[in-house]
Amino acid sequence: MEIFETQKWGQSLGAWGIGQIEGRQESLDLDFFPRHPQVLELEEKISHGFSRHRILFQALCHRSFVHELACPLPSNERLEFLGDSLLETLVTDELFRRYEDFEEGKLSKLRSALVSEVALVPVARFLGLENLVLLGKGEFYRKGDKSTSILADTFEALVAAVYLDSSLERCLQCIKKLLLQCDPHFFAKERLLGFDAKTRLQELCVEYYKSLPDYRCVEFKNGERVGFDVEVFIKGRSVARLQGPSKKKVQKELAERVLKDHAHALFPKAFEKEGGPHAS
Repeated sequence: MEIFETQKWGQSLGAWGIGQIEGRQESLDLDFFPRHPQVLELEEKISHGFSRHRILFQALCHRSFVHELACPLPSNERLEFLGDSLLETLVTDELFRRYEDFEEGKLSKLRSALVSEVALVPVARFLGLENLVLLGKGEFYRKGDKSTSILADTFEALVAAVYLDSSLERCLQCIKKLLLQCDPHFFAKERLLGFDAKTRLQELCVEYYKSLPDYRCVEFKNGERVGFDVEVFIKGRSVARLQGPSKKKVQKELAERVLKDHAHALFPKAFEKEGGPHAS
């Protein structure tokens, strides 16, 4: 504790965790934890001051940290499971009240878009979880604190920690406020377009052409940079082409571009239906 304080809180909580692993600590003195500036800032952003900080600490413990630590400690995986369900409850209720004209299928798709890695990672970064998540040495030095899946999972665990430290009503109130503080348009129906673009393009291709869109990918290297050149073909004809560092991300962006720029020509009857090519 004294060593930590002499550093004037200069290191992140994640870096402190690596110190505990490398020092083979057989017990953890967490008296400093509630006073850590990053923890205080986190509590302010989520509008909840924890009375049981060990629950919050557990929410930040990735399984790799627990595995490499000498002392026994639960990881955040069970909290992640609970937090996912709590987020689904919050989002389901909000969407049901906001979009009275949406059918069940569309509500489900929008909920999936919101309770997803793509939607939750910006919230995790807004909270500074990349500096708070506790990782094992391997994950830490592989920049696991930048991993989108780890950040999203840690945020879900944090949601569960707020619930266990307070109540369901308090938790949902705090998290809803947080989501809207991070992005005032968090619950916007337009979220569905980017998330579901590949699925919607596939549905339209099957409906109109009885075939799937064909994504043709070529890996390239430019010095140390590795990327992918992806071209999408519909019914044997090239429709769009993009490059990027992630094949999955480029395919998603290609689907979005096709729906935005080429849907009228490719799927004209879709415009006769309410909602255009994005409707389902």
